[in-house]
Amino acid sequence: DFAALAKKYSQDESNAQEGGDLDYFSRGRMVAPFETAAFGLAPGEISDLVKTEFGYHIIKVTDRKPAIVRPVTDPDVYKEIESALLREQAEIQAAQHAEALAAAAKTPQELDGAAASRGLRVEESGFFARGGMIEGLGPQSPVSMAAFDLADNTVSAPIAGPTGRVVFYVSGKQDAYVPKLDEVRSRVRDDLIQDRAMALARQRAETLAAQLKPAANFQAAAKGAGLEAVATEPIARDAVIPNIGRSPEIEAMAFASAVGTVSNAISTPQGAAIVKVVSKQEVSPADYAMAKDQFRMEMLGERRSRFYQAYMEKARAKMKIDIDPEALKRAIG
Repeated sequence: DFAALAKKYSQDESNAQEGGDLDYFSRGRMVAPFETAAFGLAPGEISDLVKTEFGYHIIKVTDRKPAIVRPVTDPDVYKEIESALLREQAEIQAAQHAEALAAAAKTPQELDGAAASRGLRVEESGFFARGGMIEGLGPQSPVSMAAFDLADNTVSAPIAGPTGRVVFYVSGKQDAYVPKLDEVRSRVRDDLIQDRAMALARQRAETLAAQLKPAANFQAAAKGAGLEAVATEPIARDAVIPNIGRSPEIEAMAFASAVGTVSNAISTPQGAAIVKVVSKQEVSPADYAMAKDQFRMEMLGERRSRFYQAYMEKARAKMKIDIDPEALKRAIG
């Protein structure tokens, strides 16, 4: 069962719980190595290991739909334009917030204060290897390379990665070594404790959700329960949520719910969250009009790209290639 194995072993926090399901996607939506492998498979086929900038992947194609060009008057196309605009606006805002955070913090102490004033929390990663996985940031994060070139206790510039922008400092370095059995045993114990803590956090969140749903004042009710309700800036689909990261579960709840709705407990990498939808921001007709022509050109460009690729594949199939051994030998020395 491919989906069950993905849930068990995948390190991709964005869709592991969905069994690795990426839904339908067209050419140009994924990085090149992933796209090439995916579109080279027939339904039911499974790829070999595929390496991209985000890590290693195993792809299974479950279905394929004929390519179509949809008119911009299609309501679904409108929603895609709306989501793209909101995502672009969110990315711009995220970049601005990250730059402002880095500008306000030149020391670790200043970073703690600047983060707290923005409703953020500085988290400690623990030791990691150059190019290795960092808990909370996922595999292939550029932070795992940049950290080794940064002086201790120096606050970095914002670095964009798969989970969003990161501002960090190196609190210490440790020489590489092979861990002893006792250290591994302790880590396993810590993992078991963490799993239990996560389960308890969800149980507590479920109890709190029942108390917060009918509350007239969400923030006051949360404070009365010993918690602090953290408000975010408007977020778009597939955006990074402060203190949480990307969460398909929270996103699905927020975009499907009316303003004022309070969620049930939602599991997150840090434990559990209870979400209240405070407001929604719609894309204005002016923004839609500005993006419509650009979206049309992108769709036409995608269609031309598919046509050109199909043409070249057919052309290559008809070509007869003769190799001159002597000329090849002279060319490569």
